Amino acid sequence: MCWPSFLTFLTPRTPRTARTRTQRRAEEGGSSVKLMLSADEKRELLELGYSEEEATDMRLELALAVLKRQTRRPWGDRPMPDEWQDEAVLMARVSDKEKKREGQGSSTSTSPNFSLVVFGSVAFLVFLLFLLALVAGPNPETSSPSSLPSGSLPEYSLRS
Repeated sequence: MCWPSFLTFLTPRTPRTARTRTQRRAEEGGSSVKLMLSADEKRELLELGYSEEEATDMRLELALAVLKRQTRRPWGDRPMPDEWQDEAVLMARVSDKEKKREGQGSSTSTSPNFSLVVFGSVAFLVFLLFLLALVAGPNPETSSPSSLPSGSLPEYSLRS
């Protein structure tokens, strides 16, 4: 019988503490690779004088070194040098801009015109009414009042 598994199902489990994968690896002695800046690190870069775009575009290893040394924006009013920019982020930004340009040019041709949809719907309904009248319309042989069998039917009254 499966009583032991049923009893383990009924016993309350102790709540697990929520840990990230990085925390578990650190406890196990493993290593992890950082892929992007956290929100706190970006905020700290903004406090050091870097713009939002620079904090996003900066190469990760340089951003971590800047945060470790607390280096203020070293190039003054000039834009961030290309050597400091992450190529993958720049390529993604260029790709997004190209998609936006392509989307703007073709958006009007792909969306249906409202008046065309209404006109098509009305034309379809008129066509259906025409078919209905054609198929189930009045039959000229039986629709005349003279052809009704009123003379051959007995007359009934309520006073019988």
